[in-house]
Amino acid sequence: MQFKRRYICTSSMFYTDCIVVIAAVFSIQFKHLANRFTCTCNDSLVACDEYSNRNLIVNDKWRKTVEGEPSFSGTTVACALFKVDRVHGANVGDSKIVLATKNPNYGDRGEPAVLAKELSKTHRPDDAEEKQRIENLGGTVYVNGNGMARILWQRGLSPANSLPRPNLSRSLGDLWSYTENREYVMSPIPHTFTHFVEDDDLFYVIASDGVWDVMEPQEVVKIIHEISGGPTTRNDMVNKKALISIALQTIVHSAYRAWHKKCCLADNISCIIIYYYTK
Repeated sequence: MQFKRRYICTSSMFYTDCIVVIAAVFSIQFKHLANRFTCTCNDSLVACDEYSNRNLIVNDKWRKTVEGEPSFSGTTVACALFKVDRVHGANVGDSKIVLATKNPNYGDRGEPAVLAKELSKTHRPDDAEEKQRIENLGGTVYVNGNGMARILWQRGLSPANSLPRPNLSRSLGDLWSYTENREYVMSPIPHTFTHFVEDDDLFYVIASDGVWDVMEPQEVVKIIHEISGGPTTRNDMVNKKALISIALQTIVHSAYRAWHKKCCLADNISCIIIYYYTK
């Protein structure tokens, strides 16, 4: 494997409820941090929710609705830690981490130049394992007329106050779902992964559901690749930076227009590209 450095370029629009975190680790002195990332990320996200629950809900400092119930306001999370030869990542909810790689079959009829590979996992209530977990905790999965699965949230003690809420099953900060058994219907426990860098890896895209709900991963990496070009060296990065910025703006504006075509208010649209370049 060739030694690859990294270039990070970010762009965001309507950055309201999605956290996207990037950490770069190149020095050998941080190897223990990187090796423990997938373990500590789980503990950190859960501890964050428990801290909020203890200090806001229990102490009655959490913002209330007009009915006097605790309001709901969570966030999806996607984060990645980069080392020289590997990437550690974690996510909750529907923010995704997607890798773009060279297509070995490019040149054959209809084959694209790059392929999209999802490294994260989208957490939806209708996923079999997630649905079982939710129901085991006393929650209910509701499917609306459009076929979208949501968690049914009972506000207060009256079943009449039950409302279909999130269309995802994991998040950070949805404290309304904290049960008497100290577990979350909307779980903060992340999916984690480790990806070992290969020579055909080109770039990563980390984006919120405002992008992925209206654009397929293959479409996104195709746009970025066509605008920014293929593999590059450090000397080429001076010219490449402007092209990557254009590609990012194209993604967020394409997503924004797609939301309006659906006659919907645009969801939060956030996008980050981590682009590889060699010496």
